[in-house]
Amino acid sequence: MTTLLHLDASARRHSSSREAGDAVAAAWRASHPGGVAARKTGASL
Repeated sequence: MTTLLHLDASARRHSSSREAGDAVAAAWRASHPGGVAARKTGASL
């Protein structure tokens, strides 16, 4: 099983880095249908 750890460092919900990370994570999930994606936000790091 493949795992992606998606870390959000920006506290702003609509930051450019979050949007870029979301796009990468979406592409990863599409190419790894059996994979697991875990997301952590800046507040929980």
